[in-house]
Amino acid sequence: MVAAGVQFGSALQLSLLTTYVQTLGIKHAFSSFIWLCGPITGFVVQPCVGIWSDRCHSRYGRRRPFFLVGAIMIGVAVTVIGFSADIEYLFGDTKEHCRDFKGTRTGAAIVFVIGFWILDLANNTVQGPARALLADLSGPQQSNSANAIFCSWTAVGNILGFSAGSTGNWHRWFPFLTTKGCCEACGNLKGAFLVAVVFLLFCTFVTLNFAREVPLIAKPAPVSSDSAPLLNGAPHSHLDPSSTTFGYPTDRKPGVGTLVDWMGQEVYRGDPNGEALKVEAYHEGVREGAFGLLLNSITYSVPFSVTAELTADTGGGQGLAIGVLNLAIVVPQMIVSLGAGPWDTLFGEGNIPAFVLASISAFASGILAIKKLPHLSRN
Repeated sequence: MVAAGVQFGSALQLSLLTTYVQTLGIKHAFSSFIWLCGPITGFVVQPCVGIWSDRCHSRYGRRRPFFLVGAIMIGVAVTVIGFSADIEYLFGDTKEHCRDFKGTRTGAAIVFVIGFWILDLANNTVQGPARALLADLSGPQQSNSANAIFCSWTAVGNILGFSAGSTGNWHRWFPFLTTKGCCEACGNLKGAFLVAVVFLLFCTFVTLNFAREVPLIAKPAPVSSDSAPLLNGAPHSHLDPSSTTFGYPTDRKPGVGTLVDWMGQEVYRGDPNGEALKVEAYHEGVREGAFGLLLNSITYSVPFSVTAELTADTGGGQGLAIGVLNLAIVVPQMIVSLGAGPWDTLFGEGNIPAFVLASISAFASGILAIKKLPHLSRN
C-alpha cells in the first residue's frame, strides 16, 4: 500500500512542479533543469538502497526501515516545497504582495530546488524496497497476483495524485493556505502536498503493520573473475540483465514533465508570468494536462512488475535488480532535463521537440522490449 502513497506524491510532482517553478520567475528554458536531481539521485540511490535492503538484518525486517525513513523524508520535502514562497517572503529581499511582484523570486526558487532534491532522494529510498518487498512476499507461485495488487495500488496513487493536481481548488477549500507571499497557485500546491503527506503516512502505517516480511536466504551462485562489480550480489538467472533491463519502455519522464506546461502555454495560450487572464488560462491548461496524465499512468508499473516476476525465484536479490532497472530510467531523464529547455527555446519556446523525442524513445524502447524480453507465460 505504501506504493499508493509514494505514487500520489510522484503524480503531484509531475503535474504541478514544472509549472510552479515558472511562477517564481524561472524562465521556461531553465525549468527542465530542476529534473536533473531525479536521475542523479536515482542513478546513485536506488541501486545502493537495493543492496542495503537486500542485506539488512534489522529485527523490523529488511525493507521496513527504508519505508519509514523515506516516508519521513518525503514529508519534510513536500513541506519545504509547499512553503518555499512563504520562507522566501519571510527572509527574502522583497516584501511586496505576491500578486504585485513580477520579478524573479530567487530565494523561493532555491528553497524549492532543495525540497525537490530531498523529495527525489526520498522517493528513490522508498520505491526500490517497496517493489522488492513484493517479490519477497509473493514468491514465484504468486507473482502474477502480487503484481496485479501492486499495480492496483500504484494506479490508485496515480488516479488520486493526478486528480488532486487537476483540481485547482485547494486554496479555496483551505483559504488559510494563501498568504502575502503565497498566492493561489502556491496555495493550491501547498494544499495538494499536505494532503499527500497525510495519505502517505496512512499508507506507510498500514504497510508497516500488515506486511509480514519473511527472511530469505540468497542462493549462492558462481561468480567469474571478470564479473562486473556493480552487479555482484544481484539475482542470478538465465537472463542477461543488460539485454532485458534496458529494453523496458521506461520513458516515463521524457515529455511527461513538460506536458502540463505545454497544455498551459500552447493549447490554452496562457503565460505563468503574464497578465491576470493569461495566468488564469495557463493554470486552467495545467489542470487539464494533469487530468490527462491519468490515462498515461496505466503503463507506469509494467516494467517493475515484470522485473519482480523475473526475480521472484532468485533468492532475495530483488532490491538490487530493481535498482539496476532504475538505471534505464535515469538516462532519458538526464537527456530531457538537460536538453528539453534549450531545444524548446531553439524551436520557438514550444514543447514539440521534447514530445518528438519522447515519441521516438517510446517506440524504440517498446520494440526493443518486445524483441528482448522473454515470454513470461511460457517460462
